[in-house]
Amino acid sequence: MMEPKTGAVLGLANFPTFDPNRYSDVSYERYANPAISAQYEPGSIFKIITMAAGLDSGLFQPTTIFSDTGWIIVGGRSIFNSDRMGHGDVTATEALVRSLNVVTAQVAVGLGPEKFYSYVRRFGFGQATEVDLS
Repeated sequence: MMEPKTGAVLGLANFPTFDPNRYSDVSYERYANPAISAQYEPGSIFKIITMAAGLDSGLFQPTTIFSDTGWIIVGGRSIFNSDRMGHGDVTATEALVRSLNVVTAQVAVGLGPEKFYSYVRRFGFGQATEVDLS
Protein backbone atom coordinates (compact mmCIF):
# COMPACT_ATOMS: atom_id res chain seq x y z
CA MET A 1 0.00 0.00 0.00
CA MET A 2 1.32 3.42 -0.95
CA GLU A 3 0.55 6.97 0.01
CA PRO A 4 -0.59 8.40 -3.36
CA LYS A 5 0.66 11.93 -2.74
CA THR A 6 4.19 11.03 -1.66
CA GLY A 7 4.75 7.50 -2.95
CA ALA A 8 5.75 6.39 0.55
CA VAL A 9 5.30 2.67 1.11
CA LEU A 10 2.89 2.20 4.00
CA GLY A 11 2.70 -1.58 3.92
CA LEU A 12 4.01 -4.50 1.88
CA ALA A 13 3.30 -8.16 2.53
CA ASN A 14 3.24 -11.59 0.99
CA PHE A 15 3.10 -15.19 2.12
CA PRO A 16 6.28 -17.26 1.68
CA THR A 17 6.12 -20.22 -0.68
CA PHE A 18 8.38 -22.22 1.61
CA ASP A 19 8.66 -23.08 5.30
CA PRO A 20 10.71 -20.20 6.79
CA ASN A 21 11.91 -22.59 9.49
CA ARG A 22 13.59 -24.78 6.86
CA TYR A 23 15.59 -22.38 4.68
CA SER A 24 18.09 -25.02 3.62
CA ASP A 25 15.37 -27.15 2.00
CA VAL A 26 14.70 -24.71 -0.85
CA SER A 27 16.72 -22.99 -3.56
CA TYR A 28 17.92 -19.43 -3.07
CA GLU A 29 15.56 -18.16 -5.80
CA ARG A 30 12.57 -19.03 -3.62
CA TYR A 31 13.69 -16.42 -1.06
CA ALA A 32 12.88 -13.59 -3.46
CA ASN A 33 10.06 -11.34 -2.36
CA PRO A 34 7.57 -11.53 -5.26
CA ALA A 35 5.95 -8.26 -4.17
CA ILE A 36 9.07 -6.43 -5.39
CA SER A 37 10.86 -8.91 -7.65
CA ALA A 38 8.09 -10.24 -9.91
CA GLN A 39 6.17 -8.60 -12.72
CA TYR A 40 2.41 -8.80 -12.74
CA GLU A 41 -0.11 -8.23 -15.49
CA PRO A 42 -2.12 -5.15 -14.53
CA GLY A 43 -5.46 -6.79 -15.34
CA SER A 44 -8.68 -4.81 -15.23
CA ILE A 45 -7.06 -1.58 -14.08
CA PHE A 46 -5.89 -1.29 -17.68
CA LYS A 47 -9.50 -0.69 -18.68
CA ILE A 48 -9.29 2.69 -16.96
CA ILE A 49 -6.19 3.60 -18.94
CA THR A 50 -7.68 2.40 -22.22
CA MET A 51 -10.97 4.22 -21.71
CA ALA A 52 -9.19 7.39 -20.54
CA ALA A 53 -7.07 7.30 -23.70
CA GLY A 54 -10.19 6.91 -25.85
CA LEU A 55 -11.90 9.82 -24.12
CA ASP A 56 -8.84 12.08 -24.23
CA SER A 57 -8.20 11.36 -27.90
CA GLY A 58 -11.80 12.19 -28.79
CA LEU A 59 -12.50 8.66 -30.02
CA PHE A 60 -15.77 8.60 -28.06
CA GLN A 61 -17.79 10.37 -25.37
CA PRO A 62 -19.08 8.83 -22.10
CA THR A 63 -22.51 8.42 -23.70
CA THR A 64 -21.26 6.85 -26.95
CA ILE A 65 -22.97 3.52 -27.61
CA PHE A 66 -20.88 0.40 -28.21
CA SER A 67 -22.20 -2.97 -29.34
CA ASP A 68 -20.95 -5.67 -26.97
CA THR A 69 -21.26 -9.05 -28.67
CA GLY A 70 -19.48 -10.91 -25.87
CA TRP A 71 -16.31 -11.63 -27.84
CA ILE A 72 -13.89 -10.03 -30.26
CA ILE A 73 -10.76 -11.20 -32.07
CA VAL A 74 -7.76 -8.88 -31.78
CA GLY A 75 -4.36 -9.82 -33.14
CA GLY A 76 -5.56 -13.36 -33.78
CA ARG A 77 -6.66 -13.87 -30.18
CA SER A 78 -10.21 -14.15 -28.87
CA ILE A 79 -11.16 -11.78 -26.07
CA PHE A 80 -14.27 -12.47 -24.01
CA ASN A 81 -16.08 -10.68 -21.22
CA SER A 82 -15.46 -12.31 -17.85
CA ASP A 83 -19.03 -13.67 -17.81
CA ARG A 84 -18.64 -14.90 -21.42
CA MET A 85 -21.82 -13.02 -22.35
CA GLY A 86 -22.67 -10.17 -24.69
CA HIS A 87 -24.37 -7.17 -23.15
CA GLY A 88 -25.78 -5.60 -26.30
CA ASP A 89 -25.74 -1.85 -26.75
CA VAL A 90 -24.00 -0.15 -23.82
CA THR A 91 -22.58 3.32 -23.27
CA ALA A 92 -18.88 3.78 -22.70
CA THR A 93 -19.68 4.60 -19.07
CA GLU A 94 -21.70 1.38 -18.65
CA ALA A 95 -18.90 -0.62 -20.24
CA LEU A 96 -16.42 0.72 -17.70
CA VAL A 97 -18.80 0.20 -14.77
CA ARG A 98 -19.42 -3.41 -15.90
CA SER A 99 -15.71 -3.94 -16.69
CA LEU A 100 -16.48 -5.20 -20.20
CA ASN A 101 -13.41 -6.60 -21.92
CA VAL A 102 -14.97 -6.54 -25.40
CA VAL A 103 -15.80 -2.83 -25.41
CA THR A 104 -12.40 -1.99 -23.95
CA ALA A 105 -10.76 -4.01 -26.73
CA GLN A 106 -12.86 -2.12 -29.30
CA VAL A 107 -11.53 1.14 -27.88
CA ALA A 108 -7.92 -0.10 -27.98
CA VAL A 109 -8.36 -1.18 -31.61
CA GLY A 110 -9.91 2.20 -32.42
CA LEU A 111 -6.91 3.99 -30.94
CA GLY A 112 -4.45 1.90 -32.93
CA PRO A 113 -1.22 0.46 -31.53
CA GLU A 114 0.94 3.58 -31.74
CA LYS A 115 -1.53 5.94 -30.09
CA PHE A 116 -2.50 3.34 -27.47
CA TYR A 117 1.16 2.70 -26.60
CA SER A 118 1.75 6.45 -26.35
CA TYR A 119 -1.01 6.78 -23.76
CA VAL A 120 0.23 3.73 -21.85
CA ARG A 121 3.68 5.33 -21.62
CA ARG A 122 2.16 8.65 -20.53
CA PHE A 123 0.51 6.81 -17.64
CA GLY A 124 4.00 5.68 -16.58
CA PHE A 125 3.97 2.05 -17.66
CA GLY A 126 7.33 0.72 -18.78
CA GLN A 127 9.21 3.28 -16.72
CA ALA A 128 11.03 3.01 -13.42
CA THR A 129 8.82 3.94 -10.48
CA GLU A 130 11.62 5.55 -8.47
CA VAL A 131 10.23 3.74 -5.43
CA ASP A 132 13.27 2.16 -3.75
CA LEU A 133 12.25 -1.27 -2.47
CA SER A 134 15.45 -3.20 -3.14
